[in-house]
Amino acid sequence: MPYGGAGRETLSRFMWLCMTLRTCAEPSSVENITIIIRTRNYDLVKSLAWNYFDDVFKGSAKWPKLSNLSIQINNENTVDVRRYKEGSIEKMIYPAMPALMRADVLKILFSEEVFEFWSL
Repeated sequence: MPYGGAGRETLSRFMWLCMTLRTCAEPSSVENITIIIRTRNYDLVKSLAWNYFDDVFKGSAKWPKLSNLSIQINNENTVDVRRYKEGSIEKMIYPAMPALMRADVLKILFSEEVFEFWSL
């Protein structure tokens, strides 16, 4: 997901992602999806419309080959990382995505790494 400012821009980009995934051919031949969210605030990630994202994947007829959907959350803000309570994002996100949970394809990964290619 493109790096954006807080609030409206982030929500706009998240909704763009959802709408783009909705336009995939039916049935889709996609097997793996990796979404990279670069943030400085975990609370912003928690507040995204994950239930709307999950709606994209309801009905396995459209996504018969999907075997892995990874959400990689990268936070370079060490202060936010230190105050983050382990498991709090999962507690918010997993219940909002029952279709992906039932399909057993969802993985949420966290990192504090700084990826230099983002600076290019």
